Order: sequence, then structure tokens, then C-alpha cells
Amino acid sequence: MTSGAPAAAPPHDIAVVMPAGSVQLIVLGVVLLGGAAGGPLAFAAGGLPAFLAVYLVQLGAWIWAARVVWRSGARASVALILGFALAMRVAVMTAPPFLSSDVYRYIWDGKLVLYGINPFSFVPAAPELAHLRDASIYPRVNRPGSTHTIYPPLAQAAFAAAYSTGGDSVAGMRGVLLLGELVTALALLVLLRRWGLNPARVLLYAWCPLPLWEIGSSAHVDGLAVTAITLALLADARGQRFGSGLALAAGALTKLYPAALLPLFWPRGRARMLLTCVLASVLAFVPLLSVGRGIVGYLPWYLAEEGYGSGERFLFYRLLARLWPSAPPAGYYVLAAAAGAWVAGQATRRSAAAPRKLSVAAADVAGCLLLLATPHYPWYMLWLLPLLCVSPSAPWLYLVAAAPALYLGGLDAEVGERSLLAGTLVYGGTAVLVAWRALFGDRAQPG
Repeated sequence: MTSGAPAAAPPHDIAVVMPAGSVQLIVLGVVLLGGAAGGPLAFAAGGLPAFLAVYLVQLGAWIWAARVVWRSGARASVALILGFALAMRVAVMTAPPFLSSDVYRYIWDGKLVLYGINPFSFVPAAPELAHLRDASIYPRVNRPGSTHTIYPPLAQAAFAAAYSTGGDSVAGMRGVLLLGELVTALALLVLLRRWGLNPARVLLYAWCPLPLWEIGSSAHVDGLAVTAITLALLADARGQRFGSGLALAAGALTKLYPAALLPLFWPRGRARMLLTCVLASVLAFVPLLSVGRGIVGYLPWYLAEEGYGSGERFLFYRLLARLWPSAPPAGYYVLAAAAGAWVAGQATRRSAAAPRKLSVAAADVAGCLLLLATPHYPWYMLWLLPLLCVSPSAPWLYLVAAAPALYLGGLDAEVGERSLLAGTLVYGGTAVLVAWRALFGDRAQPG
């Protein structure tokens, strides 16, 4: 039996999610003050357990706030959400990066670009670059004597912009990424409102502790790839095929993996979208072509060093090899390629059906790629987040949330028991949820 009274509007109350944001800020304040004082909570060498403990507290607050927004439909103040997100990022930026040293290579590359030197031409320790070495950045560059840069042209442009504003410090790169995150959040708000979804869903990105640490603290350039993917989704929703092609090309020219989403956008934009991607990519590489084949940088050696050639980096191949020691890596490659092609085909058909289905399809393609490749760097999961703000899915939410557990396995190229256990926790858990979703559906998907 129904009454003629209109349904009550969802609550629009600052108090709805404020406790979760407050918990995150309080925890950050305690930890950072303890670190500044050199206390037991200092994030220094051996501080991984302290970081993971803090991360778990933040994760709990994030899950609670996201659940409130999704289940109750609460329209919490967007200004509050973004204000808390900004405060969290400013807090972590007061401490030096401690989870990764990648940002120092970014700054070094940016310096070379501004000095008119092709960063693909020399390793940092080359005698030709001796006059550029400083006391704060160069000593922290990873493997300066053996590795050329690996970062594509648009990433190099971002590094140059960061160096032009921050010089020999991480502040410039953090500032560039903070602007990128602001664009990501604003684009998500426009996208959510365009599709009639609760704008408070932006909280799923803005308060997630993974980008807080991997973009805000460690300053990984992947944050700009996330921005590009979000802009590509928004352009597609508006029917701007040129814009979606340009944004997707920008993502691939920052980090290569957004190129995996091209088949999803192509059926919607046809030749114009593909042509935009190709032309933008070619033009971006032109200034760097003076090094010839060296334009690929350290990429081939990186793939070999990471164990992708031998199969050792693929978690599920390693688990298979425990049961079948003579299992050839080529067999896994074939199975992984077939599985990836099937998922991409299914996703492409879904994305062609309706604009909003594109984010669901893109999340499945991105998640499948991560699940098959099993990278051991937590920041590689970042590109799932804007897709999940629109269409959440339990397996990929778990993958994002659990990603920092990979730090327990170490970040060096060696693959040992610790990395196997950490990878099984992250990727094995995701695989179980994928199987559950296939059998019983996805309870995280909104109605």
C-alpha cells in the first residue's frame, strides 16, 4: 500500500560523512607529528608496519563513508568532501616521499628537458651530465648508472613543468599532481551529475587512501594518467569524439596502460577518435626521435628485469609452476592473451550499447589487465578509481583497497616467497571475487 506523499529526499547533511574525514585527518596529524619528532611512528626505514597500520585505519574510514553515501543516498556537501581531500593531501605533502623514489627520476628528467637535453640520450651518471648533478635529487635517483628513462613524452612535459616551478625539490611535482587531482575530481563531479548520479560519489576517489599516498606523498605520475582517463570518459559522455581521443592519447603518452582502453572508445567514435589518438601520439614523439631506437628507453630491459620474459612476474604462472614445475611460460601467455581478448570483446560490446556502460566496461578491461599481469607496484591500481566512482564493482574495489599489501613483498625485481604471499593476498583475493561475481552477480553495483 502506498500513500500519495512524495518520497523523502536523501539527506543533505555535512555530519553524514564528517566523522570519516575527521578520522583520516586526525590519524595523519598524529603520525606526521610523531614522524617529525623522530618518534616510534616515524615513517623511515623499517616503518612499513606503521604505514600499513595507518592505511588500515584510513581504509576503514573510507569504506564507512562510501557505504553511507551509497546505501543511504546521502548527498553530503561536495565542498566538504573536496575540502577534506585537500587537507589530507596537504598533510602528507609535509613529509618527504618514503614509499618510492620514482619522483627523483621525474625531477631529473624534467631538469634535462629544460636544459634542452633529450632524457632518452644518457643515463643520469653519464659524464656528459656531470655539470647538472646536485646534492638533493641526483643521489636519490634509482640506478643512475645503468638505466635510461622509461617515461613517455607527455610525462616528460609534466616533469619539465614540475622542475620549472619546484627546482631540485619534490614540491613542483607534487603541485602538478595536485592540480591534476583537482581536475580529476571536478571532471568526476560533472560526469556524475550528467548521468543523474549522486555527486557525493566523488568521495570514492577523493578520500581513498591509495591516491592520497601514491599521488599525494610519492608523487607518482600515474595520477595524470588517471586525470586523462577521467577526461576521456567525460568527453565521450558529451559526444565529443575528438576530445575523448585526445584525452585517451594523453593518458597513453603519460603511462602506456590507458591505451588498453582504446578498443572501448573506438566503436563509439569510429575513425575520428582513432585518428586523433594516432596523430597526437606521433606528434608527441617527434621532438624525441633524435635518439632513434633509443626512444623506447629502458622499457625492454625493464620488462626482462621485472620477470615478464621468464614468466616469474606473473603470479598465477608462479602458482601453477608450484603444481607443474615444467609448465612453459608460453602456455600462460596464450591463456592470458585469450582471456584478455575475451574480456575486451565482451566489454567492447557493452560499451557500444550505452555511454554509461563505458565505465563498467573500462573497469573490467583495466581490472582484467591487472589481474593477468599482476604488477607488484600498488600505484598501478590507481586508474581503476575514477571508473569505480561511476560503476563500483566488488573485485576491483578490493584490488584498489588491498594494493598496499604488495609492499610486504618488497619492490625490488627479485621474486621470492614474500612477494608470492603478498601477491596471492591481493590478486588471489581479487580472482575469488571475480569468480563470485560471475556466479552470483555484483552486489557492489548500484541499482
